[in-house]
Amino acid sequence: MAYLSKTLEQLIERAERRGTAVKRVREGSIMGNHMWGMSREAQREYISSTQMIDQWRVTVHRTKQDGRRYRNIIVDHYGTEIAFIIIDETRGTVDLHNYYGESNSDRDALNGLCSHYGIDRRFRYRPSIGEFTEVTADREDIGKIQSDMIAMRQEHIRKEAPWILS
Repeated sequence: MAYLSKTLEQLIERAERRGTAVKRVREGSIMGNHMWGMSREAQREYISSTQMIDQWRVTVHRTKQDGRRYRNIIVDHYGTEIAFIIIDETRGTVDLHNYYGESNSDRDALNGLCSHYGIDRRFRYRPSIGEFTEVTADREDIGKIQSDMIAMRQEHIRKEAPWILS
């Protein structure tokens, strides 16, 4: 089961109340720790000189159509829409209408959103080949894969560190 990050969870809660919620960061801060061999002071100076950008934006629109109430949730990551969720509040249905991803954080966010809203869809990202896909294995296949992984892990522990199991 994928979990929604605390950041996205808080943004969704805020967007439900206000309509839109944004987490902003300095553009220079997203480059990681190495920063091309810069000293700490040079890193701080560079980061503070860069502009603020939207890392996450969650928008909630409430609409009525044909006597039904809808809640549309749009999630953007660095300015790109990664999820468009339609909740039919009258019928109680939830649908991931549109998705897009090109990173591990997009994958984690989409999997977390699907889990959070009870949508039975999962995604994976393979950076080595630049592939972002929806995982289409059925429940039985996923259950078998999970039980096989657990069995392999226990076998590895039994061989390499048997004191853990005792």
